[in-house]
Amino acid sequence: LIHVTEFFRDREAWETLEREIIPLLFAGKGHDDHVRVAPALRERTGAPIMLHPEDRVLWEMSHPDVRWDADLADGQRLEVGGTGLVVLHTPGHAPGAVFVCR
Repeated sequence: LIHVTEFFRDREAWETLEREIIPLLFAGKGHDDHVRVAPALRERTGAPIMLHPEDRVLWEMSHPDVRWDADLADGQRLEVGGTGLVVLHTPGHAPGAVFVCR
């Protein structure tokens, strides 16, 4: 599970892609600094991009011709590397903001 923003802020993080298997990419919100590199990460890793659909308009400002792979929903359960996670929809700063916790 990789939060896309880490690759926007830390270019050295790209180097980890050579050493790690990444099962999915999630965007905590659709603001440009959270989704700008998501399609490039998907291309490089093959990992699907997950985003809450209420951030579609924000996503399309950065990627008008590209779609994310799967929607995130409040209460959705994800399993990553044997760890169970829950998606919490936390609108406010962005309409589709989410937090993922154990």
